[in-house]
Amino acid sequence: MPIRSALAVLAVIAAVTAIAAGVPAVAADGDLDPTFDGDGLWVATSGSHSFTRAARDPEGHLVVYGIRFAGGSSYFHWRRILPSGPQALCTFFPVNSSFLRLGGIAFDYAGRLVLGGSLRVGTADPVVAVLRYDYPACDLDESLDGNGFVTHATGVPGADLIVVGGVSTGRWFVPPGVFRNRILIPMGLSDNGQPRSAFLLRLREDGAIDTDFGGGDGSVEPVSERLPTAIARTLDSRWLVSGVTDDVSGFRSFVFKIDHEGVLDADFGTAGETIVNLPSSSEDRLTQLAVGGDNRIAMAGRTNLSDGSFQTQGAVAVLRANGTLDTTFNGTGWKAWRRPGTDETLFLGVAFQGDKRLLVAGRADDPADFDDDEGLALRFLPGGAIDGSFGVAGWTLFDLDNAPLGEDMGVGVELATDGRVWLAGSTQVEVAPGETDYRPFVAMLQNRFLFADGFERGSTANW
Repeated sequence: MPIRSALAVLAVIAAVTAIAAGVPAVAADGDLDPTFDGDGLWVATSGSHSFTRAARDPEGHLVVYGIRFAGGSSYFHWRRILPSGPQALCTFFPVNSSFLRLGGIAFDYAGRLVLGGSLRVGTADPVVAVLRYDYPACDLDESLDGNGFVTHATGVPGADLIVVGGVSTGRWFVPPGVFRNRILIPMGLSDNGQPRSAFLLRLREDGAIDTDFGGGDGSVEPVSERLPTAIARTLDSRWLVSGVTDDVSGFRSFVFKIDHEGVLDADFGTAGETIVNLPSSSEDRLTQLAVGGDNRIAMAGRTNLSDGSFQTQGAVAVLRANGTLDTTFNGTGWKAWRRPGTDETLFLGVAFQGDKRLLVAGRADDPADFDDDEGLALRFLPGGAIDGSFGVAGWTLFDLDNAPLGEDMGVGVELATDGRVWLAGSTQVEVAPGETDYRPFVAMLQNRFLFADGFERGSTANW
């Protein structure tokens, strides 16, 4: 028998044997990848801390960050995740802080890691806080304000809360021969939980207020009565800021497009902004944001039905680069989804694949017990249908059961440089009878997808 024919026969025998054994010959998209940490899933074994969000570093590795509370103190923390497993936890302790909320993560032109958030020290007014690290080391970059950590008052006294809606970095050329490197921070002020003002704050590379921006105080107010929750850079070197706003009918979602000077793009949406108001809902909170290789925009979060059932569904909206709803997605530009048999599903992270499929991370009820929340990763086809080739019926569940009726959630989803899927999340762990802590987990999922858009935006070569 010719060698080629013999190999073909062997391949058929192997496939039939696998089917007969009830084992798929090839792992499916959404399955745990055992090359990561032995079984595809890592869960922290100690401490009380959670992951807030996740991002890709310039090399395509996952970076997860969040907040830790211990001994009455608040901690910033972040961790780099490699295919071989998580690296050491990096922490920072704001002295005497009584309130801490992380808002965003970014990498600058030099590959340094920048974290942004808000904090309150004692009873003083809340301030914006920025940290910068000599990534991947845990060492703070002392070229930022001399110690790697800087805070700034908002200039608007009386706000009971500052919400930092992310952090981004910008580098642009200023003739005749200067590069301007800046840190951009969208932030919202609120009174009694109601959106009051949305500002864009711009800092110089050394962490000082950029007095060339706005009215000399380093900030501009592109729109009012907005609470920003995310920022993303577009392929044409502009920025998108998304979040929520409150109108007479309830919370709605917005996204506006600005340049590095804080000027709204008049060609985007209506006068630079799009309000996403999903039909048949009492409120929408699409708080997460992603930009695809074709400049399409995805917003993800939740929507509440207005039929009196009080059911919450995960929701995504897809916009064209000009800010209009992309009706090639589900015929409407948006889709709401709830895990079958449950009352509540939330989307807490979103990412585009280069083939235009859309990944989301979140949590959903357990149909057997609505008090038990399970983490999930879900994938949509470019046309908006659930992608049945991912996981089981389109989604992968993370029911870690580390505490009775505990809460598991996926908070961030990203693609590795080889196309596999990173999922970051938090799980509630019972540490004593009736006492629980939150601990982070990371999963790596199989994915047959390879980058096909010709532009791997996270690679070092493009920095």
